[in-house]
Amino acid sequence: MIKNILKLTFIAMALFGVMSCSVKNSVDLHFQYEDYTDTIFYKIDSTDSVSYTLNISIPIATTKNQDFNDSFNSIYTDYFDIPHSTKADSIILEFVARQTKDYNSFIAETLEFLKEEEGSFGTSMFNHEYLLNSEISMEEDADIINLILDLYVYEGGAHGSSPISCYNISAHDGHLVDLEEIYSAGYESFVLPAIEKALMAKAGVSSYDQIHNAGYFSDVELYIPDNYIIRNDSIDFYYNEYDIAPYYMGTTKVTIPRYGIKP
Repeated sequence: MIKNILKLTFIAMALFGVMSCSVKNSVDLHFQYEDYTDTIFYKIDSTDSVSYTLNISIPIATTKNQDFNDSFNSIYTDYFDIPHSTKADSIILEFVARQTKDYNSFIAETLEFLKEEEGSFGTSMFNHEYLLNSEISMEEDADIINLILDLYVYEGGAHGSSPISCYNISAHDGHLVDLEEIYSAGYESFVLPAIEKALMAKAGVSSYDQIHNAGYFSDVELYIPDNYIIRNDSIDFYYNEYDIAPYYMGTTKVTIPRYGIKP
């Protein structure tokens, strides 16, 4: 596993990756990128083998404020579904160990089943992938850190999937910031119409009824997704594949103004 040190200091003006930004109160933030790349090979017979490729890159908080670190890094223990007590520098290894065990069990059980059923198979169904990239950013004069986890996973079948997970983190104490915090209870009454308006513009239609013809919301009603990025002047909402549209349309991103939409 490769570790890349990323020191991010925010006082008046600083660098967050390649982006400049500042926060209202002096904040000194440090992150260390944890990178893991490996391919696990499983020998099927004397001539054939299959593989499981894992490529993971995530920023781990390593500030002087341990409470901030624990709050920020708990994003990953939840994401990977591992115990919160897991040390930050062991998060990826803990996850990989479980994935490796599950993959080996899957291969062994499936091969045994096919042997008993005298079935045939193509090895491509066993060549799995788990590719997780991350994008961390912070706008100038903001106090919210934006984190996007962009995953591609293939576990057999016609195609893989590419779910995106978004997080908005307070630069002061590491807690997750949600829409109710930046607005108030009942924000749905004005955020939902704003999303509807933005989606109609994206689809190039003049009424919500026409959205279905553009491929959106054929099976579900309009809703506010849990995935969003809060920026200084706007909010980006992300609907993953299949959430509101067919797979071929991919992820749908809808942007609304942060201000001026509340009655």
